[in-house]
Amino acid sequence: MLAVECVPAANRAITLSLVLLANGAGLALAVAALPLAAAGRSGFAAVYLAQLLVLPAVLGAGRRLEESPRYLAHAGERHGYREVLRRPYGRRLLLVGGTALLAAVFLAPSAEFLNRYLDDVRGYSPLEIVLFLMVTGIPSVPMLIAGGRLSDMHGRKVIGVPLGLAASVALAGVFLVGGAALWLLAVAGNMLGSAAGAALAPYRSELFPTRARSGAGTLVLVATVAGSAIGLAGVGALAPALGIGRAIAALAIFALLGALLVALRFPETARRDLDETSGESRAPATAS
Repeated sequence: MLAVECVPAANRAITLSLVLLANGAGLALAVAALPLAAAGRSGFAAVYLAQLLVLPAVLGAGRRLEESPRYLAHAGERHGYREVLRRPYGRRLLLVGGTALLAAVFLAPSAEFLNRYLDDVRGYSPLEIVLFLMVTGIPSVPMLIAGGRLSDMHGRKVIGVPLGLAASVALAGVFLVGGAALWLLAVAGNMLGSAAGAALAPYRSELFPTRARSGAGTLVLVATVAGSAIGLAGVGALAPALGIGRAIAALAIFALLGALLVALRFPETARRDLDETSGESRAPATAS
């Protein structure tokens, strides 16, 4: 929220893409630590203890960060989840949360079961799995930046929707083919998915007022977790009949539906001020 509220409207998506890039760097370190975690109980414990090394940096950043001026300007207004559930934000929450849920139904099991799929179905060793994740994941890094920049320049939907549709198809194909095609589809899916995610990420903040932005984000996160649970349960139910690969690929239909929902129902918010996209300029809140 802090990154969204402190940058100009024309740079909102690219700023969020840099935040996502930092998250991706953390995930890359986690992947690189897999061989150590596989070494046994001591290796597994060492991976968790290594996180303590960055604790001083986290505490230092917390002391230096200043509060968002936009938040301070609205700090005296009523804050609560009821604000998000009322008009006009209840419909927006339903759209953003529903899209997040649909995407998570496919993306969560495809990420959670990928290592198992490569091990059980394709016969990859732990080292080969790490190599696969690195080779297919690294090209997606510059696509985060490109997706955010293109979204700021040309629009959220015109960039995010077609890339999201293509990414869903490519990632579904990862669980249906083997050999070189598996690697190529994983590269394409990760690259397109990263760009699409960066292009559409600002919606979670742009459609809600400052007084309820964090609360809306929390509810969207709840919807994402619910979608992840549905997807994992769905794979468990379908895998005995279809196999784990086809079971995961079948759930790609939900991600496609989510992209179509964005295309048909979401407004275009690129290069528009937060007061305009959230409706705060039209409907000021009552002070508490």
